Amino acid sequence: MLDESDKFAPSQSVRIMQDVNEPFKVIAQLETKGTVGQGIPSLLEDMRKKAKEIGADAIIPTEESKEKVQQGIIYNPWLGGYQTIGGGNQPVVKALAIIFERSMAQRKAAYKAPSIINGGANFNLLTLTLGGYGVNAWIGKNRFRVVGDYYSVDIPSSLGGDGFNNGKIENAIRVGVDYFFTENLSGFYFGSGIQSGSYSFGHENSNSRGNWKTLDFTISTGYKLNFASNFELDTRIGLDAIMFGGEEIDIGGYTFYPLEAKPFASIGLGVNF
Repeated sequence: MLDESDKFAPSQSVRIMQDVNEPFKVIAQLETKGTVGQGIPSLLEDMRKKAKEIGADAIIPTEESKEKVQQGIIYNPWLGGYQTIGGGNQPVVKALAIIFERSMAQRKAAYKAPSIINGGANFNLLTLTLGGYGVNAWIGKNRFRVVGDYYSVDIPSSLGGDGFNNGKIENAIRVGVDYFFTENLSGFYFGSGIQSGSYSFGHENSNSRGNWKTLDFTISTGYKLNFASNFELDTRIGLDAIMFGGEEIDIGGYTFYPLEAKPFASIGLGVNF
């Protein structure tokens, strides 16, 4: 950036131009380096993405060059000897990022400083199908976030077996950390954490109910989609594995064995900030 005090909202499109026939201001000098053998068009597309982020209307390429990359030597234990790797010409493109004078006032007024920490909250739509409810809240930055879930749902009788019915997750709290494969806390992610849950089950031949609590280790994977500015769709599937608790439970003279590992899923719809 030529002037750090110049802050513009991201642009919707960026043109690649050689000649400009209207007033403009240069806001940044850009340089993109590719891998050996990579073409110039793909480098310009990478440069275009960055230009959008800083609010440019166009980029003007100023220089194309190549940097010599020396070959390296490594030992290959499978082949029992040394071999050369890499080497070649690495393409480099330099350009100026510009903004048209007609866009400056509007885009500067629309600029919003990036949040130091992001957060969000959503409602788990899948819990409605199980006669319960579930909510979720999170805070994070870059590729990591801390997530907290609270939910209460009915357990399908098919998961009880042998006459056990009317199962219920009375309440459960899950706290974990998610790692995103891309920045901006969106796209695919992997999560892990712990869960504390209270459960109960009945039996068709008894009026008694069995109650127990567990502490679980949880792993999951999911995908988070940000849309319409501040809304999010957050889907997740995972597994809760018992670490403590969940021994055999007596329910009116019938012995119930809680599942050592329980699958779970969520479809969260909510807001982020």
